[in-house]
Amino acid sequence: MGRDPTTPRSELIPGLLAVAFDQLVAPDAETGIAELAARAGRPAPAVAWHAAVVQAVADGLIHDPVRLPPGALQCHWRLELTPAGFAEARRVREAGNTRPV
Repeated sequence: MGRDPTTPRSELIPGLLAVAFDQLVAPDAETGIAELAARAGRPAPAVAWHAAVVQAVADGLIHDPVRLPPGALQCHWRLELTPAGFAEARRVREAGNTRPV
């Protein structure tokens, strides 16, 4: 699993990692993406945020955000970092780089 190295990394990934570091839970993907964009402070179309989430999952930085908790009757949407994602989010935070330069 992983990103094709010839494909550039989304410029939204640092903001996504910063938001995921503090966790985000939403009732559905549309609400989650809107909240992600608002918290990240990066104006971008929803499709770009969806692509950044897909890329972060493929890169092993976050878990698949669609979850069905045990006993739940419906799924929810959650940004949760993997161990590699935590390391990358810490690096981004220490560099103060939640927005691309």
